[in-house]
Amino acid sequence: MKKHLRKIAFLLLALAMVISLAACGGGSSSDGSPGQSGGDEVIELSFSTFIPELIAPGKATRAALNYMEETSNGKLKFKDYWDGTYVSFAETIQSVVTGVIDIGFIDPGHLSESFQANQIISMYIEADVPSRKGQSEALQQAIKEIPELQKELNDIGVLWLGIVSSGSGIIHFAGDVDVRLPDDLRGMSMEALSAGNELLKACGAATIGSPVTEWYTGLERNVIDSLIHNWGAVDGFRFNEVTSTHMFFTTEENTDEDSRGLYVSAMGFIMNKAKFESLPKDIQDLLLDGFSREYSDRFLEFEMPACLAGYSEAFERNHKFIYLEPSEVAVWRERVASSNKVMLDKIEANGYDAYSIYGRWNAILQAKYDSEAR
Repeated sequence: MKKHLRKIAFLLLALAMVISLAACGGGSSSDGSPGQSGGDEVIELSFSTFIPELIAPGKATRAALNYMEETSNGKLKFKDYWDGTYVSFAETIQSVVTGVIDIGFIDPGHLSESFQANQIISMYIEADVPSRKGQSEALQQAIKEIPELQKELNDIGVLWLGIVSSGSGIIHFAGDVDVRLPDDLRGMSMEALSAGNELLKACGAATIGSPVTEWYTGLERNVIDSLIHNWGAVDGFRFNEVTSTHMFFTTEENTDEDSRGLYVSAMGFIMNKAKFESLPKDIQDLLLDGFSREYSDRFLEFEMPACLAGYSEAFERNHKFIYLEPSEVAVWRERVASSNKVMLDKIEANGYDAYSIYGRWNAILQAKYDSEAR
């Protein structure tokens, strides 16, 4: 009898625990999807980046992390690692895939080296380039409206949390040159982000491929003749000290410190997909907002003054500026189209509808440019 009573008491206790857990929500909604975070539980996520905290992308990242922690009212905390001290540049994607870190920062180098569909959004383009804010909005639109971009990441177990533009670029020359057309680059040694290598080869230039931290020395020692980057990089790496001529890929009336060139340089944040899907819905939404809208706004806040500083310093040093005529811009775009065919054909051969992705991406950019021009 006592044994029977103990069994009933145990069942009643178990039933009470189930009811208690159900009342608390258990972190999931009734259909099994993540619910709202509740109670005093603190969710800690690991984040790693290879960039220093004190440059513009790092400052913007710190601001975004702080925003998310504060907005969560203490429910979300980040364990953050900077300057490649925990995970190196080369290890970033694999570390997110395997769950060594929850969230990682990636740049155009990662896109070119590790992906097919996603490298298309950092390739040279034929569309008009919108403002820096417009570039980031176009990238955020692209990962929503071009499903192949998110799917490629999902297939290896990660997802885009947020993506922004680190800018477009113009050509900065060490010497006093008069370059206006693609063939004028023939015989030059140049540095550029990897997505631009095919274009430079098609122009007859040699691409070196050294890290951006070595470009200053390369210009100073005449190892390279020129480089392609934005004005923020010119300011940050002091390239104005070793350059004297700057060629814009636009007409003079479309020129400013935004350095609208022939490409949009994508960078952003990826997260382990299983970890993201395990989180409550309100935390998921906060991560998507924080690493997209909030980061983009803060990055512009820190980056654009640096772009203006680099642009203004070149004027103060009486550097030479080369602006193109519309017919010359058209020649550059034709060369972009022909050089991109090499890369797009390779991506097609790997099973992606590369030309369709490229077309949709250019259409998004052009629509954004047109809306800003109105």
